[in-house]
Amino acid sequence: MNDNFALLAIDASNNADGTREYLKKIASDYAMLMDEQGVVRAKYQIPGTPVTIIIDKAGRAIFKHVGYGDGDEVQYEKEVRMLIDE
Repeated sequence: MNDNFALLAIDASNNADGTREYLKKIASDYAMLMDEQGVVRAKYQIPGTPVTIIIDKAGRAIFKHVGYGDGDEVQYEKEVRMLIDE
């Protein structure tokens, strides 16, 4: 891990128990924030899911991607590496 990077998943559903069970099933080892009240969705203006937001150390949303397509992870990696290298 790097001081300039952390991975956090945000669950915007109202099914925290279901999400926890899913994370156990897939053996996830990253942090999960349960946003049942929509606080994070409002702060970062998240229109729907899935959405990937890359946030800098100051808490600013630097990159936002709505939806997902094959190969999108290549762009995500470039953006994350840019922040790590700062």
